Amino acid sequence: MKYVIDPTELFDGSVVTSMADGVHCTYTGQTIEQLRETHNNPCLQIVGAESIRQLYLQYEERLHNGPVEEIDRDTYYDSYDCLPPARNMNNMFFVGEPYYGNIFPFCFTAEGRYFRCRKNIKTPREQLEKEIAEYMTTLKQQEQDGVSL
Repeated sequence: MKYVIDPTELFDGSVVTSMADGVHCTYTGQTIEQLRETHNNPCLQIVGAESIRQLYLQYEERLHNGPVEEIDRDTYYDSYDCLPPARNMNNMFFVGEPYYGNIFPFCFTAEGRYFRCRKNIKTPREQLEKEIAEYMTTLKQQEQDGVSL
């Protein structure tokens, strides 16, 4: 299996199309030259499974490092109740449906406040606790300095 991507664009988790035989679009039968014409994009390239795997891993890493947002108590509990949590721990949980691949919405509560971000569901509990503590320290310092995150 081969895949068609635009290497000039930041990979967003999707490909233009696939080529089961490595030469023709699986869905339309078009060659890479025809796809470049159809999509009006001379930059389209064919890449293999290992290249796609690496792009997906990089994309997941970008998603994993997304921003933390403060949410209200109702949103926190609605997120908990909408589906059974995919992973549940004291004062934190992963919402039961992935955002993308191994990246799930992650909710936590600290110091009477509620937050949501995206994290890899395989992140060890100790690392999650460490990141939450670091975030809360930074948040407090910025609030004292009058800066918002």
